[in-house]
This record gives sequence, C-alpha cells and structure tokens, in this order.
Amino acid sequence: MKLTVFFLLGVILFTFTHCLSNAPMEGDASRKPSSFSNVTPPPEPKTPEEVINMAQVEIGVKTFEEIYQSFSAVTGVPESNSSVLNIYRNVADSLPTSSDVKGFLPSNQVAIAKLAAEFCHELVEGRGDRAGIWPNSDYNVTLANFSSARRMDVIQRMLDAFWGMGVVSDSERDIAEAELFDLMAVLEAGESMTSAGSTRKVMKGACSVALSSAYVVMY
Repeated sequence: MKLTVFFLLGVILFTFTHCLSNAPMEGDASRKPSSFSNVTPPPEPKTPEEVINMAQVEIGVKTFEEIYQSFSAVTGVPESNSSVLNIYRNVADSLPTSSDVKGFLPSNQVAIAKLAAEFCHELVEGRGDRAGIWPNSDYNVTLANFSSARRMDVIQRMLDAFWGMGVVSDSERDIAEAELFDLMAVLEAGESMTSAGSTRKVMKGACSVALSSAYVVMY
C-alpha cells in the first residue's frame, strides 16, 4: 500500500509539472489569436487540492477489464482459470470503471488486492507461468530453508516479470525489494518452519503486493 500511495503522489506531481512545462509561453505561436483575449481565464489554483483538480492527468488507472487482462498477462494464469474468474466476477463492481486517477477509491484498491491474491495463489501453485518467472525455485523447500538469497531471487524475478525492466529508478527498485523482503519476514510469523506450504504462502503474500501495486494497475 505504501508503494501505491507514493507512486500515486508522484504521478500527480509529475503530471502537474509536465502540464506547466508544456504551457505556451508569451510570444509562442501556439497561443490563441488576439480575438480570444477577452475570454476570462479560470482562477489560479491556491491550495494543493485545487492544484490537483486543475491538473490534466495523463497517466490513469486501468479499468476492471484491463486490470484482469494485465494480471493474466504478467502471471501467465489464463483469464479462463475458474478460480480467478470467480473472484473477478465477485469484485468486478468494486474495480475501477474509469481511468481517471482522481476517482480512484479505497474500495478499488481492496478489490484489486483480492484479485491479485487469487492470481498469485494460482501462479505459485503452478497454474500460471511459474517456471518462466521463477525458473530455479524449489517450491518444496521448507520455510526454515527459505534463505535470504532465495527470497531475494524470488522478489527480483517477480518484479522483473510484473513491473518490467527499467520501469522504475534503481533507488525505487531497491526500496521495493527491501520492503518486500521485510514483508516476507512478517508473513512467516506463526507459520510452520518445517512446511513447504508455509514457504508458498509467504511467496503468495509478497506476490500479491507486487501485483496489485500502481506499477501494474496504472498506465
């Protein structure tokens, strides 16, 4: 959730700056003719809320169908998979129906997270492109033997598959990897250290967070 909030704020700030940099300067040939000089311009925004509302958002949220298709594309879990399809039908009404980022609601993120969790469950259990995303992973390793090196390999390959290469800066990528690594430690609390099922459960949790992040559900 922290990654999503930071990214959304970054999008808003970037968009507003981009709009200002593209505004026609004095003497610019792209300005309106003098016949429009009597048109009263809108008042300048005074508060951060007004700035956001005035900004023309060029990067938006994917709609419900686009999110479903994107999740399927990056995980390799077919859209026809009965488990993900059932969850999709259950949460479809709560998924975004508009690409306008200003209309994105907390309920949208909850629905996205539920759908991502089911896609990740199917992926980790081998009903997606598990071999393509994690070609060297041992899904029968116990949680006690799920070493730091193995965990980081899972995280890095997962982000490569879900977010793509070079989409975020190195510093942002480092922060994301560290947060997902810490999340795995939180998720293992109370789990059986001698169970391979616990290892897969930890992988699914980290997968769900990465898949439901802004880097996947926005464009």
